[in-house]
Amino acid sequence: MIILDEKIYLKDLRLKSGYTQKKLAILMGVDRSAVSRWENGKTIPSEEMIQRLSLIYKTSQEIIKSAIVLSIKQTNEPTPNVIAFRCSEELYNKIKDNAEKANMKIGTYVARTYEGGNINVIGGLEEFNHELKQIGKNLNQLTLLCNSGAIRSPDLKNLNNTLNGIYVKLNRLLDD
Repeated sequence: MIILDEKIYLKDLRLKSGYTQKKLAILMGVDRSAVSRWENGKTIPSEEMIQRLSLIYKTSQEIIKSAIVLSIKQTNEPTPNVIAFRCSEELYNKIKDNAEKANMKIGTYVARTYEGGNINVIGGLEEFNHELKQIGKNLNQLTLLCNSGAIRSPDLKNLNNTLNGIYVKLNRLLDD
C-alpha cells in the first residue's frame, strides 16, 4: 500500500508495478513517448489517463496526481552543477570580451579555462578571414565554370600548397 505522504514519482509507481514504459503504453493505449513525457514532468496525463493509471497501479487517483506533481517539480529543479561567483565589473568585462573573441558563451569559456584547456585567441585576423572567404568564392566560381564547360579544370596544386602553408603557420602560432 502506498501512503500519500511518501515521495513517489510516476516512474516509481510503474517500476513497483513491474511494467516497462512500452508495456504500460500498450495497456494505456498511448505511445511510449507519452509515458516518458509524463514521468519526466514534461506533460500531464489527462483525467482519463489518470483514472487508467490508478486502476493499473491499483492505487488512488490522488496518489497518481501527487506523483505527477513531484515529477513536474523534479523537472523544474535547477541542476546541481551550477557555480555562481561575484567579480568586479572590470573582471567581468574582461571575461566577457575574451569569451566573445573565442566565439564562446561566458559559462563555456570559464569552464574550459578552469579545466586547464588553453584558449588561444589570435587578434587581427579579420583581413585574413576576409581573404579566405574570397578564396572560397573564387573556388566556387571556378567549379561552376568547369562544370559548365566554359573552362578546363585549372591546376590547383599551387593554391593547395599556399593554403597548407597558411594552416601550418596558424598551428605554429597556436602552439607558441
